[in-house]
Amino acid sequence: MVTWAADAVGACREPLVSEGVEPAAYTLAAAADDLDDLRRALGIPKWNLISMGTASRVLFEYARRHPEGVRTLVLDSPQFPELDPISEAPDDV
Repeated sequence: MVTWAADAVGACREPLVSEGVEPAAYTLAAAADDLDDLRRALGIPKWNLISMGTASRVLFEYARRHPEGVRTLVLDSPQFPELDPISEAPDDV
């Protein structure tokens, strides 16, 4: 990871952890499962999902984990889950 990014992540993480937040719990899988919990709580059998950019990562995971809830998946400029834009960021020049 780029040094400035690692420093920023560390500065953000420390106060959260000291308040009892577990950053490792915030994953694509957890976000997809939360989205499906919302769908079921709203009583929606299948829904249309639309995203742009980085939000597409969650929808790809949602479609993989919960295909029964997807009616339509529309992705504008998708970012694929296997890419990590933070660790792949270029160094400052």
